[in-house]
Amino acid sequence: MRFHQLAVGAVFTYQGRTYVKTGPLTAAEREGGRQRCIPRSAPVVPADVPSGPPDSPSAAAARAEAVDAFCATVTEMIETLCGEDAERRGYYKGRLEEARRRLLAALEKHR
Repeated sequence: MRFHQLAVGAVFTYQGRTYVKTGPLTAAEREGGRQRCIPRSAPVVPADVPSGPPDSPSAAAARAEAVDAFCATVTEMIETLCGEDAERRGYYKGRLEEARRRLLAALEKHR
């Protein structure tokens, strides 16, 4: 990866030192804060650092609650649209539950 491809605020390694990108051509050493100009084409290695604060249990619970509320609304719609057709109702509820599981897994993975 090249320096110009990093977003401002990204943490990366360049020439054996760890920096934080502060501008299009500048970075600050992670320890000490010393500023340095870095060529746009310089090869850098992005650090494997979380982009934000760790997720709190309450944030995860709030996401799950929002997904559940959405699914409850969709379930009501399925029941209204399918009427007495239990087979169709079961099919769509099963699809919704699978989509719910995939969504929660994706939200957990990308938090």
